[in-house]
Amino acid sequence: MNDAGLKAALEREERAYEDLVQVRASLGTMLAETIRKDKDLSEFEQHTRDLPLLTRRADIRRTELKVELLSRQLKKAEREQPRAIEAAKRAAAALEEARRSYARAASVERRWDLETRRLEELHHEEMTRLERLRSEEAEQQEGEEGLFSGYSSTPEFDFPLEQERSQEPPRGPQSAAEGAVVEEQEPRPGGEVPQEPSERSWWRRVFGG
Repeated sequence: MNDAGLKAALEREERAYEDLVQVRASLGTMLAETIRKDKDLSEFEQHTRDLPLLTRRADIRRTELKVELLSRQLKKAEREQPRAIEAAKRAAAALEEARRSYARAASVERRWDLETRRLEELHHEEMTRLERLRSEEAEQQEGEEGLFSGYSSTPEFDFPLEQERSQEPPRGPQSAAEGAVVEEQEPRPGGEVPQEPSERSWWRRVFGG
């Protein structure tokens, strides 16, 4: 008999036992009814003697079926218990590993959270510094452009002496000599003018003239 059939038989025996218990509880009513109907009391006495035996037998049968069913359930539980224990051990190990993994993950998360905040602060500081440097550079360039804005064209300078000298024609050796002669012929004290020496050319001295 399989477990389902065993359960069904146990339910039948349970009902039979409950019926016998109810009959025993109503023996007084049944006796009064028998006397009222003027029936044979010997039959009632036989039922009264058999009732405890029937009740005990029904109790034994239902208890046997109950024990059988419980035995099967116990064996099944005993077979499943080691598996459950092993599964529990694996689950406990997995839980412990999961806890360690969670602790490692949480530590990594906290570390990266701190690193992210640190980098954000550094980035903000460097961006502020870069904006300040660019602003200072722009202000410096504006100041330099304003300082040299009046000198955008080259000023013209007049050099009169240099211009006059550049306009004079170049003087050759002969002009320089003439200047020397003129300087020598300047009047001396007393109003006399020195005479130019009479120097003849070499061909006149040779051929006469």
